[in-house]
Amino acid sequence: MLISANIHQSDAWATLQQSATDHSIQANWTLPIVSSAGVVSGLVSVFFNSTKMPTNENLAIVQQGARTLAALITHAKSKTLELRKQLSLHQQLENRQNALNDSNGLLKKALAQRTEVQSQLIELENMAALGTMMSSLTHEMNTPIGVAITAASFLHDVQQMVLKKLQDEQLKKSELVSYFNDAAEASIIIERNLSRADELIKTFKQLSIDQHSQDLRSFNLCEYVYEVLLSLKPRLKATPHKFCIDVPADLTISSNAGAISQLLINLIMNSAQHAFPKGSIGQIIIKARLTKADNNLKNVQIDYYDNGIGMNEETIENIYKPFFTLARDSGGSGLGMHICNNIVMKVLRGNIDCQSQPGKGVHFSLNFPI
Repeated sequence: MLISANIHQSDAWATLQQSATDHSIQANWTLPIVSSAGVVSGLVSVFFNSTKMPTNENLAIVQQGARTLAALITHAKSKTLELRKQLSLHQQLENRQNALNDSNGLLKKALAQRTEVQSQLIELENMAALGTMMSSLTHEMNTPIGVAITAASFLHDVQQMVLKKLQDEQLKKSELVSYFNDAAEASIIIERNLSRADELIKTFKQLSIDQHSQDLRSFNLCEYVYEVLLSLKPRLKATPHKFCIDVPADLTISSNAGAISQLLINLIMNSAQHAFPKGSIGQIIIKARLTKADNNLKNVQIDYYDNGIGMNEETIENIYKPFFTLARDSGGSGLGMHICNNIVMKVLRGNIDCQSQPGKGVHFSLNFPI
């Protein structure tokens, strides 16, 4: 505290006498502004135009003013610090939001790319399935067409022989009767085998249509399972695995045939490629039956079994995730079971359940309304 009742007699004002005279300053009381923490943040200075010695009351008022200013300054500094912190936090949040927006943009782009890749891979699988069907059709058509051609060739040879004998007037009645019998038998053989070829063409045509159609249609499930197996014959001919089909012969359902075809193809090929050790003879069982849902509507339940190497709990938990595979080195895409799950859940509006243990094969249970 500095009290100068007469600044003309104060050593503190010795160098400022002229300035004080210019401003008519005769006395000065100066007190430091000290915070509660003991930090000096300024001075309170009171000037008078006449000499003046402060009373205790005067000093108390000035000291109170200094304390008030100290509190205000401390509060202002605290608020300024708080505002700076808030501004810094806001800036950090803004930076993080910008970074998050950038990350979200990249994530959306990555998801879009992944979806596009998925769609392309699914389309490739569909094209591969279609190619397999064409290969199966060619393979299956060879037998009936080959038999029909052989019968037609035999009929032509017999006809030429009979015609020559007739022209030479050497044809016997017994030979003519034999010719008619041979011609009738050959015609039956040709008709039967061409009819079989026609059935095969219709079957594979329907399978091909189903692969690219989401329409519902009524069909015999037992016959359809055999048609799917027939379409897979070229891909399975190198495997010794056995199939057991336990589906009622009269089980007719109204559903998405293409979706069911894709389901069975993915399950069968998944077993053929991954379930059985090389050289082993595996068994695949496909069962189907009608069930009733809680709302008394009819459902169909398809149970698929194989007696392969099975799966552990971790694999079962991840089996429906896209691109999850334990066979990437051997060409697995990790989309087969993901596609199956999507087909059952989204297309057939049903559910799929998997039960398996290492060394004890696998059981897929598919349940959906019809």
